[in-house]
Amino acid sequence: MSLRSLARLCGVQVHTIQHHFGSKRNLFAEVLDSWNRELRSLVRRALENEPARPRLFEHVVDEVFDFFLRNPEQVRLATRALLGEGIPSRDRSWVRFMSEAARGAGVATRGFDLRLLLVTLEGILHHHALAAHHYRNLFGRDIRRDPSLARKTKRHLQRVLRSLFAIPEATS
Repeated sequence: MSLRSLARLCGVQVHTIQHHFGSKRNLFAEVLDSWNRELRSLVRRALENEPARPRLFEHVVDEVFDFFLRNPEQVRLATRALLGEGIPSRDRSWVRFMSEAARGAGVATRGFDLRLLLVTLEGILHHHALAAHHYRNLFGRDIRRDPSLARKTKRHLQRVLRSLFAIPEATS
């Protein structure tokens, strides 16, 4: 998308975007940084509101996956940045924040490098959030529009991710 098209879509002049952000790349970086701050805040609230460790993990996965399902355009943009498609992200604190949160919650990593494990977790959640077409082919439904399919997928993801992090099944 050109800067001119983006400005038209936003209802502003091109020079307004250039004045505030300098370039389309910088605008995208700011969008990603804002999204990362929002995601960190969501996880922080989830950590504060769920004291039981097995339920905590389940709660965080629920919140993050729901966030990704609600924001597929941002997941696409983040994925493009991760793939090195020229979209910078200045905010590099997501993995550090999640690493500290996991350590603080006493999450065992079974000998895995926690940073790499978090990249894996993010990739799994991103993939499922972006796979609407794949879900339509497999299940005949769109995961973002079918709450029962989203719940089924979250339960599956929780089981898989709990096994990676060596967290027992939540009871009750």
